[in-house]
Amino acid sequence: MLFGRLSKSGAWQERMRVAPPQAADREKLAAAGAKVLRNQLLIFSRWCQVMLRFEKGLYENPEQNLNQLWWDLVEKYQMVRRPDGRNAPDYASKIHIVSAPVYYHNYMMGELFASQVHHTIAREVYHGMDPGVVAYVGNRAVGEFMKRRVFAPGRTMSWNQLTKFATGDELNPKSFAADFKTR
Repeated sequence: MLFGRLSKSGAWQERMRVAPPQAADREKLAAAGAKVLRNQLLIFSRWCQVMLRFEKGLYENPEQNLNQLWWDLVEKYQMVRRPDGRNAPDYASKIHIVSAPVYYHNYMMGELFASQVHHTIAREVYHGMDPGVVAYVGNRAVGEFMKRRVFAPGRTMSWNQLTKFATGDELNPKSFAADFKTR
């Protein structure tokens, strides 16, 4: 998740020499990439709310009208109106409910962790540089940071301990939210 975001970064595109040669075109592409990433993450965060709350409701009361629950949550968090007259088990189209139950929230935790690690790298490796322009390209110190602070502990730490070890703070939404203020 951390590195996948880079493909939408104008700074990364320039450093990788895949950005358009004209400055105006580079700026347009960078702005479009930032907007796509912002929208992707915000929409995904709302989708995670639907999944988490649907599964919680499902396990709390499996006898309730699950289609009603599904669409109530979709309308609330995704702001998508349910189709008029539709009464089908639309929730069942989400394979995670069967194949990876009570897992979807981990994707959002991964996004929060990615933002938090990125901001820590910007602060510690790039000495306070704006996270929106940090691109990692050609910087061995980023690899060293990742090896030492994220990969080396392996399974010696719990998720919460690893997050604090890697970033200096418990998992929280501050860096994730800040990503939308700077882009």
